[in-house]
Amino acid sequence: NAGMNTIENLKISKIDEICRKGCNSYQTEKNRIMTQTCLSAGRFRGPKAVLRSMVNFGMCQKDTITTMLDLGNRYFDFRPGYMLGDDLRGKIFHQHSFVPGLEYRSFLIEVLIWLSKNPSEFVVISLRFSGFANDDMKPSVDVLDNELAEAQLESGINHIKIGSKDDMKNTIKNLLESNTRLIFLNGISSRQASKYSSYSDAYGTADVSTIITALDSMKATPPPGYDYVNLQLQGTATVVDGAILNSVATLSDTSSPLLSTKANFDMKTYAWLRKNSAKFSPEYLLVFTNDFVDSVLSMYVKDLTKERFKEYLSARLNLLHTTIGV
Repeated sequence: NAGMNTIENLKISKIDEICRKGCNSYQTEKNRIMTQTCLSAGRFRGPKAVLRSMVNFGMCQKDTITTMLDLGNRYFDFRPGYMLGDDLRGKIFHQHSFVPGLEYRSFLIEVLIWLSKNPSEFVVISLRFSGFANDDMKPSVDVLDNELAEAQLESGINHIKIGSKDDMKNTIKNLLESNTRLIFLNGISSRQASKYSSYSDAYGTADVSTIITALDSMKATPPPGYDYVNLQLQGTATVVDGAILNSVATLSDTSSPLLSTKANFDMKTYAWLRKNSAKFSPEYLLVFTNDFVDSVLSMYVKDLTKERFKEYLSARLNLLHTTIGV
């Protein structure tokens, strides 16, 4: 949910309308209760309470895209969609269920500008429609391709080549020489990148042991047909019993169910990563995703990347020696 670092595009005058549409769109009782709670907050405590409920329900990042990149983040999970009930098919935003975040084109422009200023860096983007309240929110692949073209035009940055899952087979040297540094591992096109992920419905929890169990179940080498590995470290505490009411109990950031689990989860999951992530095959891209980007995970990933390079080179040298010996 890379684009959920803001809900500035959600005008207070439209919050009540979007909550009602979200309530009518949901098929599950728990999510319907969630939107009804947002409406009730508005009736009894005013529009600020509704805005707070939207923040606590949707926002799982707090920094700008540029700051996330400066902190070391290189992979973005972005879910581009129309505003719920937008029959005119206007602007496209990151959508967390029915809560709109950052505008998609603005996100792309910010990434392109950062890449232009950092010519030895790469950014990977995964576009998905996961969790949308309604299928009508999904734009076509052609529309999304046009958004990228418009972002390149508006930013004036069209010298950075766009890559796909096929480029993961290439070397870093070749990618840099061809300036292929913005890579899309999309889950919404005919050429989908298949993600071997630890995520399941069990992630709707405030118990970190559930996340550790999911991480433990991951195989060192993904089953056939997968292109890369994704270890997810965050829980979705908003679906835990009681979290919905607690999220509108105050107007403070401390009432966020998503933020409330981060410290406890990170303490356990980061320790697990330090101990276990070396087992994953260096033949596959390994991605760690988490809510609220932080530099601690980036520092660890930097060290792990060096270890994976050494392991990969060692395996290649051993294969070469064996071949020569034969």
